Amino acid sequence: MKNIKLDLARAIQKISSKLNMSSISKGLILMYSLNSLSFGPTQNQIEEKIAKEIKERIENTKTLEEYLGVKEYNEYISIERFNKIINEPKNINIKHEINTKKMPVFMFHRTGYSGQRYELSPIELKTIFSNLYNNNYYAITFKEYVTGNLRNVPIGKKPYLITFDDAHKSQFKYIKGTKIIDPNSAIAIMDSFFKTHENSGKGAVFFQSAYGIHKEFLYFFGDEETAKEKHDYLIDNGYWIASHTTTHVDLRKISLKKTKEEILTIDALLEKETTINYEKTAENFGMRSLARPYGAVEKNKKIEEFLNKKYDMIMNAIGGRDYLPKSENFDRYHIKRIEADLGTIMKTIKNSSEQFIQTKETKEFFEKVYNYNPKIDIRIENMAYKPIEIQKINYLKQKKTNKHSNQRNY
Repeated sequence: MKNIKLDLARAIQKISSKLNMSSISKGLILMYSLNSLSFGPTQNQIEEKIAKEIKERIENTKTLEEYLGVKEYNEYISIERFNKIINEPKNINIKHEINTKKMPVFMFHRTGYSGQRYELSPIELKTIFSNLYNNNYYAITFKEYVTGNLRNVPIGKKPYLITFDDAHKSQFKYIKGTKIIDPNSAIAIMDSFFKTHENSGKGAVFFQSAYGIHKEFLYFFGDEETAKEKHDYLIDNGYWIASHTTTHVDLRKISLKKTKEEILTIDALLEKETTINYEKTAENFGMRSLARPYGAVEKNKKIEEFLNKKYDMIMNAIGGRDYLPKSENFDRYHIKRIEADLGTIMKTIKNSSEQFIQTKETKEFFEKVYNYNPKIDIRIENMAYKPIEIQKINYLKQKKTNKHSNQRNY
């Protein structure tokens, strides 16, 4: 039927084009001729077409799987559903635990023997992890943190998050002349600790700067040739990478234009130095998270708006324990962290009255929430984690090839 109508329309158009008529008249003739045809779709065909359109519309609904490119629907729960469950009368104690209790996010930097601030010796680093473990702390992944999914934390354990800033070479280095990871580097110490301690958890996020104002920033982990394979190793082994600006710049002292350049450049470099599909990395939220250099909170409102739109989660440098990601008191754009030196961590462990501890009731609650499969019913605006379109602009290449090209409006 469609082909017959199409052939007839072409014939009418061909004939009318030879006549001295206006375009409007030709159009009217064509419309009238087609509408006057006696044949058309049957009722069954119409119903089938409608059913097909409805099915396609459902299948094309922007589910979390489609939007984020992931299969685990149950990892991303809508705020609406989470609050509905948490506000049920029988879960009144759960609501109190979620909204009032806190957990630590520890900020590490370098390993070494200089004794300077921000540098821990390998022995100190091992001692910190041992003390946390002996006091029932449990390392969670960055994915568990940003989604608020704490169902894997064992009963009686206290969740905590490990973060490393700067991509310093001491965090991940090889023994000279080999591809053997130096046992004194942070990643080797963590790998060994998590492997040898049952129910210790596992996870960390590495906030990356590429180079810049400090002499120790020698590209990612101090070696351009191995940057890509090191990033792949981290992602393959449950660790994450995220942004710390390109040159570790103080966001209080630069313009909006310079801020965008810093952010887009580090995105482009991280994409360049990651073999694993960039979107597969970003789906885990790491690439959509930022740690402010120096913990410096930008004063320019336009910079703040840009960063809040670009990133879903932004961390400061200090402030003590912070609320759980699902808490009503949680501010995802100003997340507090604790500087990781031995004295501070021991003090944190000692003063743990406000620390969230997994109980039988809270574990059952998280399992109930995250076992729910929203499928196509979930709506993007109600997501637990605000989706931001993954940035795939290679800023460096664009800047070199077309200095005056129109930039995307961020």
